[in-house]
Amino acid sequence: MNAVGSPASRTALAVACSFAFAGAAFSAEALKNASFEEPGGDGQLYISDRAFSWERWGAWFNREMTWAPVREGQCLMAYHHWQIQGEDTSGVYQDIPDVPAKQARTFRVHATRDKGTNAEFIELRIEPLSGGQPLASRLYRMNDIKAGKWTELSVTGQSPTKGMRVLVVVKPGRSSNRKGAVKFDAAALREASVQEIAAMDAPANGLSRRKR
Repeated sequence: MNAVGSPASRTALAVACSFAFAGAAFSAEALKNASFEEPGGDGQLYISDRAFSWERWGAWFNREMTWAPVREGQCLMAYHHWQIQGEDTSGVYQDIPDVPAKQARTFRVHATRDKGTNAEFIELRIEPLSGGQPLASRLYRMNDIKAGKWTELSVTGQSPTKGMRVLVVVKPGRSSNRKGAVKFDAAALREASVQEIAAMDAPANGLSRRKR
């Protein structure tokens, strides 16, 4: 056994501290409530249809506690497409203030849909912290999403300034006979790989179609 204060023990301690620091730095950049388990809204009630740390806009984009299948935990976010009356998008977003400037990140979320869901598209988007013009965007059509099974969606981008906002956006179908729901779970924000950086999702007129 190494004595306390020996060179070997000091080295081991330094390595452990380095890993602990790296873990703390990473967690500071990570998404909060990535699988939507924690409720949000007034009173922080367990039954809240909002998810803690996620803001939302539009109609019928709700946290659900009893829907299945789930990818992680017991809750998910669901877009009730069959309930939508207007033409506007709905979505959720989160600001992550500690992402370093000019460092590429990949935002991922898993999605599934009901059979026959006829929403127009899902968009994953990265914006500057607190919002602004899209820095990266990727569109997914309903044919890209498996019915009843989880599909991983992703977008990669970087911000010229510290921090970024990540968004999940759904556009309702053009038909007045809207059907089905789209479900989301198990989101993540990670440092982009070399391959992801090479295929960075730069926006074109604010949007870019999914690369094939």
